[in-house]
Amino acid sequence: MRQNKKGVLILILVLLAIFTPLAIWGVIANMMGVNIPEPENLNHDFKFNGKLYFYNNSDELLATYKCENTICDYAKYSIDDDKYVIKYYKEENIDNEDNTQNTQIINNRYVFILDGITIKLFDLKSSTVFANLKAIKNYNIGIDNDYYIVEDVNNNWGVISLKDAAAFVIKCEYEYIGLHNEINQETKHLKSDLFVVKNYEGWKLINSNNVKQSSDFLNEIYDYNKDYVITKKNKIYYLNNINGGNSVQLSYKKVDLVGDYLAVVDENNDFYIIDPKNDNKLTEEFDVNDDDQLRCEILDKAIFIFINDAFKARVELD
Repeated sequence: MRQNKKGVLILILVLLAIFTPLAIWGVIANMMGVNIPEPENLNHDFKFNGKLYFYNNSDELLATYKCENTICDYAKYSIDDDKYVIKYYKEENIDNEDNTQNTQIINNRYVFILDGITIKLFDLKSSTVFANLKAIKNYNIGIDNDYYIVEDVNNNWGVISLKDAAAFVIKCEYEYIGLHNEINQETKHLKSDLFVVKNYEGWKLINSNNVKQSSDFLNEIYDYNKDYVITKKNKIYYLNNINGGNSVQLSYKKVDLVGDYLAVVDENNDFYIIDPKNDNKLTEEFDVNDDDQLRCEILDKAIFIFINDAFKARVELD
């Protein structure tokens, strides 16, 4: 028993002899400002030793970010448009319940980082935080001109451009900002020429320079083009001139703008396209069910009509 105690004592003394000088050296090094080398991230892990490591496609290190909280990762895009009536882009085959995706490195320079409860727009080139945010969205498809709709920590929405140097093209001053479902066929991103916004004045359209492009509307905006704004309240659609002055209640179960025209489903479940300037029908009537998938696309100066992904008609445009 005495020999065992003696062995333990010797072991303790040996360990003290080894680690005490190391501890003392650590204190002295810290007091003298000596930099102690950090462990190397040899495996190029994304998370390592309290930091996030960002690499380009050639596996070259772009920058690191020192986490301030346990929760520290790529931020996720948000979708708040489902709270409103706007006809927004809904991506199919998203494998999570909230229909969002993780962000990634943008243009080899920017990244949205969720650190704790705050989203930080981090510049990998300068290793600085450009903005502290609460939410970001680009509808999981992207917005032309590398625009990102963002909510600041004060619950106001704006738009940031990350095409070159980060900049607010629309400052955070709105209760809501969104885009309708109109895809640029060249870029395969959502068009960014007009944004739907809400503030204390109501609902309206603005351009990317934050210049008002429509009248103010009391009812929520459902869809729009350069001439018309469709508003909706209590399942009733209203066709409005973009600058106000005339609002017509539409007696249709469903209404969508297709370029300069309206795709409608009437009370008899007949689907067709009309010219809103004169109410003329441009197509025959197609009998549809409430759960049918209706889609219209404009290509080569013609409207192509699909029902449940089956081609039905082509309408030549002037």
